[in-house]
Amino acid sequence: MRILSILLMLLPFSALAEGARMVMDCQVTSRCDVDGTCVAADVPVQFELAPVSIDADGAGTYSVTAMEETYEATAPSRAGPFVWDEGNGARYTLTLTSEDTAIGLMQDIKNDTYAVDSKLIFMNCMVIL
Repeated sequence: MRILSILLMLLPFSALAEGARMVMDCQVTSRCDVDGTCVAADVPVQFELAPVSIDADGAGTYSVTAMEETYEATAPSRAGPFVWDEGNGARYTLTLTSEDTAIGLMQDIKNDTYAVDSKLIFMNCMVIL
């Protein structure tokens, strides 16, 4: 009976890790270059965020699918920010800024030390799952 009680206490943590998947439909509204030049945009993008290995606060590793590609991201909480590398020095940070907005930061990182190019992406988002 004691073993069953321990197993039942652990169940919510594993269920939380599996059941916390979030899917967001976003619309890019503008893109800004590193020099501050911004242009209006109207580009749809969907993000799927699924916990892989997180603690009780949601800190840990997530699977992020965007633009039909899947990446391994890290985040300090369920609310992010979610950070992943897209390969070839490209790093992406997704920050949920309110219930219906998000900001994406695309950086071209060289030698793991500094960004040589960055773009800030403003989005309106709706959580669909």
